Amino acid sequence: MRWAFILLSLGCGRGAPPGSVLPESPGRPDVLARSWYLKAAVSAARGDALAAERAHRWVGRLDGGSWPGVHRGRFLLELGRTGEAAEAFQIALAVDPGNRQAELGLGLALSELQPERATELLEPLVDFEPCAITMSGPPALRGRAERACLER
Repeated sequence: MRWAFILLSLGCGRGAPPGSVLPESPGRPDVLARSWYLKAAVSAARGDALAAERAHRWVGRLDGGSWPGVHRGRFLLELGRTGEAAEAFQIALAVDPGNRQAELGLGLALSELQPERATELLEPLVDFEPCAITMSGPPALRGRAERACLER
């Protein structure tokens, strides 16, 4: 019962406000999928990577959109598991080829593994999210991204 109260107070039901704590999921924004998003976030904040990864997998089963792959990819990037993160972002792009966050994540994941391909992917996204590219993008784009980030 306590979880239901917490979830509803955070705006996890249908029609949650745009500024809600939990991410919007265009595929299936039901309470169960959003509760697993919350579980993943809480587990990650506590440093329990295994529980957070399990929660991300459940979100992927419940929500058919591209956002579970994006969130799982971001989580894996934070853990330094760039190969698995790249796979998660590729799955998200297969579901929704126009998801710019998935493109950005894939480019950042590949910046260590395949810098040339990462540069190709991130080149058109420098104006979209320059500060993220400044910190962990390929060296070929960092100067341009730094200038764009400072202009914001």
